[in-house]
Amino acid sequence: LWHNHPLIIRSFPALLAAYFIGPNVPFLHIHLEEGVIFLYVQKEGKMFLYNSFCTKSKSDILYFALATCQLTGLNPMTDKVTISGWIEKDSALFQQLQGYIANIDILRDAQHHLHSSVNESLKPHFYFVHTIHAQCAS
Repeated sequence: LWHNHPLIIRSFPALLAAYFIGPNVPFLHIHLEEGVIFLYVQKEGKMFLYNSFCTKSKSDILYFALATCQLTGLNPMTDKVTISGWIEKDSALFQQLQGYIANIDILRDAQHHLHSSVNESLKPHFYFVHTIHAQCAS
């Protein structure tokens, strides 16, 4: 199909590991898509856990985030948690998560930006998955 082109297709966990390479502090990254939560935990600068689950409610998202913290030994009150995907900081879901996960914030990266012609209601963190695909392409 891609005659004489060294195309490398990477899995989402591999893309996350490549994007988050370096930090030695433990953290959880949550990415939300419609009906799916992706959870990535990094410890000692390496991917420690990756999993995804189908979700039907905000409670499912909270449950999977807290269960991941418990399973991996992260403290939801002190360890860093970033979130990307279809969520806003002023949303009911973010407020609910913040009630249980004190150090949660929307992922911000100066390299993630949208073209100036894009409607302001669309945020770069909505498209995190697409951005890391482009950044980590070989």
